Amino acid sequence: MQWLVLVLFGVLLFGSVFAAAGPDDISAGTQGRYTTTPLNENVTTEGGNVTDVNLTSNASTEKWVGFYGNVSGNLLLSKGTGAALYVWTWSPTNMSKVCVSLNAAWTYWSALASPTTATMDTLFGFTTAADADTITKTLVTTCSQTYTASGAVTGKGNYTNDATGAKAWETCSFSRGAEAAQEDYVFCVNMSTAKTAAVGGYWTYQVMAPIQSTINYFDQYFFYTELT
Repeated sequence: MQWLVLVLFGVLLFGSVFAAAGPDDISAGTQGRYTTTPLNENVTTEGGNVTDVNLTSNASTEKWVGFYGNVSGNLLLSKGTGAALYVWTWSPTNMSKVCVSLNAAWTYWSALASPTTATMDTLFGFTTAADADTITKTLVTTCSQTYTASGAVTGKGNYTNDATGAKAWETCSFSRGAEAAQEDYVFCVNMSTAKTAAVGGYWTYQVMAPIQSTINYFDQYFFYTELT
């Protein structure tokens, strides 16, 4: 049997953590981003020369955010108040999931559907088709995850790298069956105890999600777990 647990906390990206009263807990550590450094190299030449110059440079995306961490908890036989009648010790399995959404009250677990990436691009403001990091160019794989309320569901996803640079963590995106706002999507990954995160070390999950690419724009992603 599986449980869907709403973690009643939103992470203000590049900001602080906000909490609401609830039985679950979340803690956010340090945040970081790739620092884009302007290329500053030179070539000495003189009139009449034609020079072959190859350049290599990196820049940070402004369209995506990533999360990683550990999940702990128990399975309870409980009325919801007072002490639990029974507590089963839980540990992550490959079928357990972490999901993130801009929707503070995602309740569409029985209506999960595969999203349209072109529609997602429009809703998140990724309107320059030539950009390399649009949703259409990123979520290019067909993925499938199984949920208690909906069974096996097909979505759109892709793999993020582990600490070795190998593709390891599959983010799978779903819609709520309608696609009219950014809050109509959820982004999920299967938990694991055997994979390293890109930052190094063994973590329970690593997931990515799009964010509106407006300068100085902040938003809250809400976390959901399904424990199996």
